[in-house]
Amino acid sequence: MSYFLIFLGIFLLFIVVMDSFTTIFSPRGAGKVTSFWGHFYWSLLLKIHYKRPIHRVLEVFGPLFTILTVICWYSLIYLGWFLVFASNEDSVIINTTKANTTLSEKFYFLGATMATTGYGDTVPSALPWTALGNFSATGTTLLLTISLSYVLPVLQAAQKRRVLGQTVFAQGSNVLEFYDSATRSDGDFDQIILNIAKLLQVHSDNHKIYPVLHFFHNSNKDNSSSIAVLMVTDALFISQFRKEGLSLSKTTINSLNNAVKTYIQHKFNTEDHKTDFEEDLIKFKCILDKLKYQASPQELKARLRKYREVRVPLLSICYNDGWGQEDQ
Repeated sequence: MSYFLIFLGIFLLFIVVMDSFTTIFSPRGAGKVTSFWGHFYWSLLLKIHYKRPIHRVLEVFGPLFTILTVICWYSLIYLGWFLVFASNEDSVIINTTKANTTLSEKFYFLGATMATTGYGDTVPSALPWTALGNFSATGTTLLLTISLSYVLPVLQAAQKRRVLGQTVFAQGSNVLEFYDSATRSDGDFDQIILNIAKLLQVHSDNHKIYPVLHFFHNSNKDNSSSIAVLMVTDALFISQFRKEGLSLSKTTINSLNNAVKTYIQHKFNTEDHKTDFEEDLIKFKCILDKLKYQASPQELKARLRKYREVRVPLLSICYNDGWGQEDQ
């Protein structure tokens, strides 16, 4: 008997169970293994994307990674149990001759057992192998069932994320169009911002529950939730310079601020994308000039510095979602 193989197999099973349990059930986010590989491949794709845009590839990665994660868990559990049974020559025997099985026959036995097929041509020799065989079948079936039931809510959450982007871009394709459309009536502006705040809060909560959503990318800019959130906060910043003011209720302002704060907290430790203060200053100066809003250079700079505490993290989220400065 090889105790090393037993230890290695049990260790592998422990890693898979902890990673899958954390990813599926824990409110803290994905398991360390899933999170590491997801961010590793996503970062790699982003590096390629910003040299040569591959929006379609990024769009496919999220759903593909979700399915591959489940397959990877199943494969690693298969490997873990195989190492446990491979540690002993007589762990599995031929049912008719009672002869010890080879490694390939043990591999075949585990496949049939974990799939709950049970042909009966190879069987566990005695305790504890009979108990371990039953446990491998039950545990694997349970994990596979839970994992697959995890996929559907993820896809539903991805759809809600798309709805957030569509709701914002329905008002306009850029911040100026959005602001002009949303502020035609003060009452409408308040209701629009409140509805967006509610959608954003749901989206932020889903991101915490289903961290894999971080890798769901929309190749259509008009469906991008990250750019949509940035556009809404930019519009709210611009509204501060409107002389007659906007009748935004305290409830609406607090709802949006809380939703944005939660959204930023769940950005999965992405590094802040460096942006130039002067570029932002020029951008908003041009918008204010088009709207014929008056603001002194000192007032604009002071308010912009305060707003950039929110805007810089939002720009970072856009960047890590596959949307560069030219898209914003």
